Amino acid sequence: MNIWGKVLAFLIILLGGGAFVLTTQLLDFRNSWVKQYETNKKRLIEVKATTQAKRKELAELEANYELLMLSWDKIHENKQAAVLAPDTVQIAIGPSDIMEGKDKEGKAVMPVIHAFKPDAAGKYVYVGEFRAEKLAVGNSTFKATISLPDDANYIQAGANWRIRTRVPVSDEQTFVDFSRRFLILQESTIAKTNELKILTDDVAPKIAMNLANRENQVKGNVALEAQRGKLPNVLIDGQLPTLAAMEESRNALIAEADDLRHRLHTAVTEFERLQSENGRAANDFLKGTTPPAPAVSKR
Repeated sequence: MNIWGKVLAFLIILLGGGAFVLTTQLLDFRNSWVKQYETNKKRLIEVKATTQAKRKELAELEANYELLMLSWDKIHENKQAAVLAPDTVQIAIGPSDIMEGKDKEGKAVMPVIHAFKPDAAGKYVYVGEFRAEKLAVGNSTFKATISLPDDANYIQAGANWRIRTRVPVSDEQTFVDFSRRFLILQESTIAKTNELKILTDDVAPKIAMNLANRENQVKGNVALEAQRGKLPNVLIDGQLPTLAAMEESRNALIAEADDLRHRLHTAVTEFERLQSENGRAANDFLKGTTPPAPAVSKR
């Protein structure tokens, strides 16, 4: 085989190896892609099933909501409301929207409405039941039929209030029970608040007086200066200055006692020295030797 045959054989072998490697990588890529496709397909089927179930649930809820709202009678949307008092509002609605009723005796009765206000999330919140006090074209005044929560922000002026004129018969008792429970809780809260105020008004002055008396006891009371000599000094000067003066006197006595102990120790030492020297002089005298001059105190 000539040189060119060898070169061609080598190139064929090299190209065959490269093709094998590329084929292997392509197969691995295809298997990975097929696996990912099957996973995503399975997830898609699950998501579709969940979405269909949620859509069905949403449709049922919307239908129930529409039925519930229909039982509330007519709805008046996007009504401007202004707050006149914590329990009184002025709403852009008039006699053409709501009409006076009649009682059993045929007397006119001001209509009752149910107000809803939008919250920060854009949903509507039930405010309460209001009875008309004055009906005017496009601008009527309503007062709450029950006590509303003691919150300055409970009723807020706005342009998107919803007004309904009738509570569903099926829910009327629920609203009545709610109103009763609310009134009971509010009366209980008011009673507790009044009780707390009475206790505070009664106890606070006593606490202040006791605190002032205690402060006079500790720091002193200059108003009693004219009675010095008749009253104990501690009542006039106070416990704190009296204790400080007593502490100073105690420290002075301790210092004086330390000085006396030191002087006594010095005197005892000097006495023992004199006693020892006089004893030696007496012994020398008895032995016939000339005694030295008797020891005397150096002090």
